[in-house]
Amino acid sequence: MKYREFIIPILSIAIVIVVLALYVWWHQELTETKLKSTETITQVQTLIHQREQGKQQLDGAGGLAAIEALLDRHLVQTETVVSFLQHIEDVGRAQNVLIEVSSVSDTADTGKIEVSLKASGSFEGIMRTLGSLENDTYALSAKNVTVTDRADQGWEMVGTLVALTYIP
Repeated sequence: MKYREFIIPILSIAIVIVVLALYVWWHQELTETKLKSTETITQVQTLIHQREQGKQQLDGAGGLAAIEALLDRHLVQTETVVSFLQHIEDVGRAQNVLIEVSSVSDTADTGKIEVSLKASGSFEGIMRTLGSLENDTYALSAKNVTVTDRADQGWEMVGTLVALTYIP
């Protein structure tokens, strides 16, 4: 019966060893799972960052297209000078003012063109035409403008419009 005295301590030690082995195995599994989850989180964060960069690039491209469209509306292009001059005459015609384009400068490479013109009509019509042109969709300014009363022939305006041009 002497071996009964050793069975309980041996079983206790065996149980402790098994429990310790299970604990070590569980800890290793937990460490591996934690490592895998950290790698997955890093990959997800990288993908999110790449997606945000892609969105910014697309937004930048869309923003660039919007800026180019804005420039097309406000700046005179060398291909559209004739339609621009027609537009000036149409604005005058809407105010019952006859506009005659005297000359167009050849300074498109400097970023602007100068249009010398003469307008005939009522004083109110000439002023409204000038205001309409300066507040038009095109980037325009007037310089060297003279308005004279021609007695019974109405009013006459002579001046220069400076329009910004698009240089690609």
